Amino acid sequence: MIDRTNFRSGRTIFLLAAISLVVVFVAVVSCIPDEILQAPGEPQEVWVETITDTHNEVFDVVENMPTPAGGNEGWNQYLSENLRYPSKAKKEGIEGTVYVAFIVNSDGSVRDAEILRGIGGGCDEEALKVIKNAPQWEPGTQRDKKINVRIRLPIRFALLNNSREEREGTLTSTGSEVFDVVETMPSLVGGTNSWNQYLAGNLQYPSEAKKKGIEGIVYVAFIVNNDGTVSNAEILRGIGGGCDEEALKVVKNSPKWDPGIQRDQKVNVKMRIPIRFALDM
Repeated sequence: MIDRTNFRSGRTIFLLAAISLVVVFVAVVSCIPDEILQAPGEPQEVWVETITDTHNEVFDVVENMPTPAGGNEGWNQYLSENLRYPSKAKKEGIEGTVYVAFIVNSDGSVRDAEILRGIGGGCDEEALKVIKNAPQWEPGTQRDKKINVRIRLPIRFALLNNSREEREGTLTSTGSEVFDVVETMPSLVGGTNSWNQYLAGNLQYPSEAKKKGIEGIVYVAFIVNNDGTVSNAEILRGIGGGCDEEALKVVKNSPKWDPGIQRDQKVNVKMRIPIRFALDM
């Protein structure tokens, strides 16, 4: 016969041992960081302020665009002291405008310089060199925060012994071409003050946006034609609540612009501008 006393004692010891193991297991597991306990492939939730998402983001248009050290005057001086006309381009009579794109980081440094449109003869490489070696820029800002901004600008190579008529003749095929950057960018007749006055008198805050507390910046792209008219307006980034449509309306109905100029010729230029909607507190 089975000794029930011994059996009960053995079972009691077994249960106590099992409970002890469970307690030890729970204690050990409670010390393991949560990320290790997470199932493989399960996304981890990270809480950050929304504004920090812009640290690595690159913008094309911002409230305050980057500017070179010393402004336009400083930039022109830098180019005159550092830009060299390649001997191959001189020998082959190559001249024209090299269009360069690059990113001005939030700390003012430059990276990712590339040629958008080159002319060869060593001019493209020379343009990249002066961009990469340029002094630090004043970074662009959005809502008072320094951010990364992509810049596109022209660097012109012109041989002094060519006549003006010959230089202008190279542009006769650009009548319908649309540029991103030109020597003289378009501006509303009357300048920045006129544009601000036009917005103040014509931009209406949509009732839906007011009701829902929507505010922010609408980015609009459009073409300023060589006759100063506006066409092809579109939203690059909107905020809804009727603000996108209102921004398009004021752009399409804006007065004539002073067109962009390249080599003394009026050309079509694509513009990208921010229009801000802010609720009065």
